This record gives sequence, structure tokens and C-alpha cells, in this order.
Amino acid sequence: MRKFKFFLLFMFLISNCSKKFPNEEIIDSSPPKVINTTPANCEINVPTSKNIEILFSEEIDENSFSPSLLIITPFINFNYKIEGNKLLIYPKENLITGQRYWITIKKDLKDKNGNSMKSDYSFTFKVEGHNLSQAPVTFKVDASLAKKYYPVLYFAGSFDIFGDYDPQWNMGKRYPLYDDGLHKDNNPSDGIFANSIYLTIDINHSYQWVVDEDYNPDNGYIKLKNFNITTASPKIEEIKLYPPITITFNYYDIENKVKNEIYLRGDFNNWGLSDRMNGPSGTQRVFTITKTLKEGTYYYKYYVDGNWDLVNQNNRMINIVYGGSTIQNDYYEGGIPVAFNYYDIENKVQNSIYLKGDFNGWSDVNKMSGPFGTNRKFTTTINLKPGVDYQYKYYVDNDWDKVNLNNRTIKISSGTTEINDYYLGPISVTFNYHDIESKVQTSIHIRGDFNNWTLDYKYQLTMTSNNIYSITFDIFPGTYNYKYYVDGDWNKVNINNRTVTIKSANKIINDYYAGP
Repeated sequence: MRKFKFFLLFMFLISNCSKKFPNEEIIDSSPPKVINTTPANCEINVPTSKNIEILFSEEIDENSFSPSLLIITPFINFNYKIEGNKLLIYPKENLITGQRYWITIKKDLKDKNGNSMKSDYSFTFKVEGHNLSQAPVTFKVDASLAKKYYPVLYFAGSFDIFGDYDPQWNMGKRYPLYDDGLHKDNNPSDGIFANSIYLTIDINHSYQWVVDEDYNPDNGYIKLKNFNITTASPKIEEIKLYPPITITFNYYDIENKVKNEIYLRGDFNNWGLSDRMNGPSGTQRVFTITKTLKEGTYYYKYYVDGNWDLVNQNNRMINIVYGGSTIQNDYYEGGIPVAFNYYDIENKVQNSIYLKGDFNGWSDVNKMSGPFGTNRKFTTTINLKPGVDYQYKYYVDNDWDKVNLNNRTIKISSGTTEINDYYLGPISVTFNYHDIESKVQTSIHIRGDFNNWTLDYKYQLTMTSNNIYSITFDIFPGTYNYKYYVDGDWNKVNINNRTVTIKSANKIINDYYAGP
């Protein structure tokens, strides 16, 4: 009996725990969300007289809304009304024919319980027709000779924000080129692919062809291209695709440089070791290999016995054109081994430094070794031909300009064995004028080649101590003429121009009276 009473008491407590008492209130804390729009996001052919409706997940607080929370691009005047969970927008004028509109509702909009939206919400639509500021552009590819090699063709681009397509690159979205006779191509299956869109005139557009879903194909003609539409006349962007071409590479080892093995390495095989050449054959010791390549420009080298530079001075180049030569004959590129030394006294190199120039196709093949010694020398050796003008740069930590703003130039002689280079970026230099004669009464400025001889107050020297006037500023290495301009007088402390040669080592210039 006692157990039965205990059981009844237990059940009574559980049943009361599950009850909601009359004064309990459930508080809504969930933010309102946009669940639908009219027109729908990305809808096209919207009537010019269309009103706009935004539907929310719950009723909206009318007092929380003001026109400033609604951003419409391009701008339109409108009236509005809130009905429960709907925001109704009534444009005061018809929408513009052919125009794309972008609408954003700001997150400050609240529901009846004061909950704000979690984030801004945006959608877009395009009005029917085409406005007068747009022109039809046909993207066309003639792949009639190479259709089996290019089964899937697209174009992708960065088109104007008020044109038909996205304002930014969308790598997950491709715009197809059709060969079905339905898109201004009346001869299906002929290998002529096309599609047409309307784009805004007087705006720069960018696009590229996409082959087999590859945005970086290895053939040179499918590249990013810019164009500008200047009139409303129809425009055609067109290329022709050709089948891959069989090319035979022959290296004539007349000098007997190849002792063990030779590989063909280049853009076409990611500079790998997959293409070992056959040979030698004949008295001229010919090594050969055959490659099937698409049209384009390629860089390559012969890699002999583990050495990049034994038989080629620089990267070689081949331009493959459909109907052109199918045989590439190459020979030893003689040259003088020259050591390039870069002295990183300023400690600019943090990770890597490459020597890039005309002599190696501005490529990454010459990574420099170092640093060595207290002057932090980085070095690499490359074969160069005497009497040839070369341009080059040191490429430091993925930056072309970190140690050299402009290209360096060189022409070697038969006796050149090394090139010693230094920092060519701006150097912080201090000019001190020692006014022992107390010539400076009111002001002293420095004027010269480095500031176009202008009178600029940022080049005014200030007294530090013991009649020493000083200024520090950045200047590029080189030779400069200059003068001290004292109390409005060019010649008070210097009759003639002074001359200084700025190198990485001299960072303090001490000058004295040189007047009459």
C-alpha cells in the first residue's frame, strides 16, 4: 500500500511539471528572414511596370522601417507599404527597359518583437528588352578542324554590373557556346560554336575562353582578353581552334656534351623529367623526341646530365602555329659562364631571390644560393654571349621591385667572369651642413636633381647642435648635383654645384662652406 501511494505522488509531480501556467509567456527571439521576393532573384524579362514585393518569415514592425533601409541601384523613387510580413514597393516611374536592378534591404529592419535581421539581404533582376546603351556581342569559336579535341567550350568574363552577366568572375559559372542551331548558329554539328549577349557600351569588359572546363589551358591563344564596346552596333569576338600538332625536337650534339642522358623539359611538361630523348644517332649525334602540342608559345630547355645550362644558355622558345614547321632543330648555345653576385647588405632578402632576365626568359630557373659571408652574398652562374645587351632583375620574395625599381642592363666582354650587384631601391641618406662660419641667419634648404631643384619646405634643414644643420630623406642610388640655398641666396655657402654619388654604403654626407 505504501508503495502504491508513493507511485501516485510521483505521477502527480511529473504531470504538474509538464503544465504551462496561465502567466507563462513564450518570447520570440528569432530574427526575421526574407523567404521570397517578387521579382525573384536573377529573374529576367521583368515588366517595366512591375511592383516589388519582399516576403518575410514573420510580421514586420512598421516603425522600424524607413526608406533609407532600402538601397536600389540604379536609384528609383518609390512609395511603400507594409502589410503583415510583406514589404510592398511601388516605383513612381516605370522601370528602365533592359536595365538590371540590385536591391538590398538593410539588416536594421525588425519584427514585432524587436528582433533585427541577421544580415543584409540582396537580390537582383533584369527588366525586359534592351536599353539604348547596350550592344549585342556574339562570342564565336570556329572549332571545325578540331571539334573532337575541344568537346566542351565556354566563355567566362567580368562584364559591366548593369549588363547581362555577373559583375565579377564566377569560376563556378560558365557561359556555354552552342552548336545546336538554336543560338544564331544555323548549321549544327559543323564545329562552329556561338552565343550572344547584350553588354553596356563605353565600358571595358574582360573575358576568356574556357576549354574543357580549364581556365588555364596550355595553348597560348586562349587567354584573358579586354575589349571596349564604343557603339551600339553588333560586335563579334571570335577565335579559331586547331587540332594539336606533332612536333619533332632534334638536338644536334656536335660538341659531344651529352655523356649520359638528355631530357626535353618545358612548359608543355611542367618542366618535368617525363621526356627523355632518344639517341645519339648519326655522325652529328642527334637526340630526338616527338611531342603533340596545341598552338601556342612554349619555353623549354635541354637538361643534360643533371645540368640545366650545359648546352643552352637561356630558355629556348618555340611558337607553334597550325600549318607551320613540325621539326625543331636545336644546337649548342655557346657562352661564357658569368657569376651574378648580389650583396644583400641591407638585409632585404627574407626568403628567396631569383635572377630573371632576357637570358632565361624571365623565368624561375636561376634561384640564387646564399647568403654567404658578412655581406650576405647570393650567387648563381649563367652562360652569356659577349657583346649582347641583356636586361635583368633580382626577384626577391615574390617582389619585382624590392631591390631594384627598374631593369638592370649588362653587356659582357670575353673576359667577364662575374657581375657584382647591390641594392637599387631608395636609401635613407642624411645630409649635414657644418655652418662653422655662421652664415645661416634664417633658413637653409637643400635643392638638387633629387627634388627637381624646387624650394620645398620638406627639404629645409634643421639645426641639431654646434651649428650643424641636418636633414634625412630617401634617395635612389646614383650621382646627383645639388646646392644649399641659404637665406634666399644660391651662392651664400656654395658657388658651384656640389656632387654626390649615392651607394648603399654611404648614408651620411657631411658638407662645409664652399662660398666666396
